[in-house]
Amino acid sequence: MDVPSTPTAVSDATFAVMPGTSAVEPVRITPTPAPGDLSGWVGMLKNTGVQADRIASPDLGAQLAQLEGRKIDTMICSVLDTDPSVPLNATIAETFTDELGAGIDLLARLTGAPRIWITADPDKPSDWFDTVADKVHRPGCRLIPLRGDYPQTDPALMMHTLLQRQLKPGKLPTEKGALLIDAAAAVAVGKCVLHEPPSRQSPLAVRDHFAQKTYFLLVPMGVRLASVCDFLQIHHPEAQFRGGDFLRDLWITPDTPLGQGELVIHATAIAADANPDPCIHCGWCLEACPTRIHPAGLLDAAQQNDRRAGRKFGIESCIECGICSYVCPTRLPLLAAIRGLKS
Repeated sequence: MDVPSTPTAVSDATFAVMPGTSAVEPVRITPTPAPGDLSGWVGMLKNTGVQADRIASPDLGAQLAQLEGRKIDTMICSVLDTDPSVPLNATIAETFTDELGAGIDLLARLTGAPRIWITADPDKPSDWFDTVADKVHRPGCRLIPLRGDYPQTDPALMMHTLLQRQLKPGKLPTEKGALLIDAAAAVAVGKCVLHEPPSRQSPLAVRDHFAQKTYFLLVPMGVRLASVCDFLQIHHPEAQFRGGDFLRDLWITPDTPLGQGELVIHATAIAADANPDPCIHCGWCLEACPTRIHPAGLLDAAQQNDRRAGRKFGIESCIECGICSYVCPTRLPLLAAIRGLKS
């Protein structure tokens, strides 16, 4: 597919290519492991730099390492996007359909999973699925309609929604019999199958909240955020940057290398210093919490450094989505307090 060499807004649904990325010569990897050679493929993926470790696609290397001797009954590839202004996975599926299918097919063979579920938002086009299904040579490949309501892509919620299995935050889906990846991770694996250079480029979406534009890019693996901002001409003096879902408050700096972690970047205004009012016990944080824990109780526990109380109020089930802080009418630093108690 031809891609432009200039920054592209979301309405165009194509990937711009940063300099030094598209001109890389393809890497021929020999010998190619057999389709079912788990250790051979794990070694090849590691050697070629294929990795993913983000909210929607937990540590790929660690998941693959757990496959040996473990029964996996379901492989899940998420093509969900929780932010409609940054539909990165949907755009990846439309743009890299062959690579997506090849990656899913290989991982399905390695896991031996009888069910291969590809989750996608029913409100978004899924014309790519037939092509993907043709490349996945297993009868259990299905398209599962699932809305990408935030924070649905969190592994704990995905496992509960799709399989009714309890997965503690921070644990790997393979511990509960499933392999979970996102579209970007599947494409990285698929490029390795197709003998392309997966370790040298990565998809990336940048949301410029000042200009209200979203850009889709292919960037050199490990490129610094500052270089991406220069390419996109995002030079707002008051800008700060979040990685991943906006409400998670995962702040990053211009020196942060990109490519294997969160693939969505938000350029936003500098956050005002919090000056919270006392808790009014409205219960909004409790009602809004997707895992039904008690954020206000966790704030009290954090202020007293009481880990026992933290367990009582559900800290082990917190997925750090940040919804509690977002809905709090008195602007309490709930998410920051929970992270502090965890650490």
